Amino acid sequence: MEDINNELNKIIRKANKQQDFSEVNSLLDDNLEKLKNAKTILSFDMEFDNRSGDNVVEIGVAIYNKETQETYSEHFIIEEEIGNYKRNNTPMEHKLMFAHGESKEVSLKSAMKSLNMLMKNSDVHIIYADKDKRKHLEKHDIESEFLNVQNLLRLNNSSNQPTPLTEAVQLFGKKEQPVHNAGNDAAVTLEIISEVFGDKIGMEKYESPVVIDYSEHPKKLRGEDIKESRKANREPFLNDKYTEQEVKATRKITL
Repeated sequence: MEDINNELNKIIRKANKQQDFSEVNSLLDDNLEKLKNAKTILSFDMEFDNRSGDNVVEIGVAIYNKETQETYSEHFIIEEEIGNYKRNNTPMEHKLMFAHGESKEVSLKSAMKSLNMLMKNSDVHIIYADKDKRKHLEKHDIESEFLNVQNLLRLNNSSNQPTPLTEAVQLFGKKEQPVHNAGNDAAVTLEIISEVFGDKIGMEKYESPVVIDYSEHPKKLRGEDIKESRKANREPFLNDKYTEQEVKATRKITL
């Protein structure tokens, strides 16, 4: 991933310096062509127990079928990690606020098996940002030449700086559901490519179906607030209910 990002940095810096964006535009067009030609686009995300991405605690999948204009969504909570970690800056409740269906508690092996099967039956795979995800796919022998949406946004704007997901949700999401829930993040990534590139990839009319709307839930923290909290001091976010006590099990949290 580092090599890809370093190469992208060089291309964008060169384009801005020389004011010649032909290489940037060509690279973007090549990727958008893949999305345009795809009948099914699979978006996925993973959440981890720490900033190093050591253990997967959630996996989210959203698949859009252009022919039927239907979206299939999954959210897997990894059962062996329940109660073994705390979240920094993001409320633990976000894990339970899957807006696009019903969360399932399964083993990591089972979740990865399902992800692999769904990937094999989809034309193109996308992810918002690659941080630590690829290594877990490789660990489970899952092959995917996924497109990095964060990088597509950089190419589109010839931007030297990547846009965090929390900011992209504010800019391009239709209705903000709790972020850093892997299922919601997978779904909103489809919304982002629809909003930014929809007319070029045949997704102009895409809308992410919401089963339970958590956008106004009192225990939901806005993505922008999470971003600011992280930027300010990197201190753990603990809502009042759980201050000075560790959450022992996700099942015990009452929404």
